[in-house]
Amino acid sequence: MELKTKTAAAAPADNDLAQQIRHVLKLDSEVHDHRIRVEVHDGIATLAGTVETRFQKEAAEADAKMVKGIVGVHNQLDIEPAFPQGKPAV
Repeated sequence: MELKTKTAAAAPADNDLAQQIRHVLKLDSEVHDHRIRVEVHDGIATLAGTVETRFQKEAAEADAKMVKGIVGVHNQLDIEPAFPQGKPAV
């Protein structure tokens, strides 16, 4: 007689999680997602690229943390203001 045990539902694949994060970033009007790269390994997301403000950096991290299955976020986003201080737009 063989016993069958229930297994926990498989965690979402890293590629699926990365896709979900990209989708959430795209929906967030405060975050300019086109300059953000997303990678996920073992449920840990890495955000890389550039944003214009500290607020956008923090918002992108918060967005990534909202995705079910993400267990951590490495926020490696750099802040590059659209108009560096002292150089007004022409």
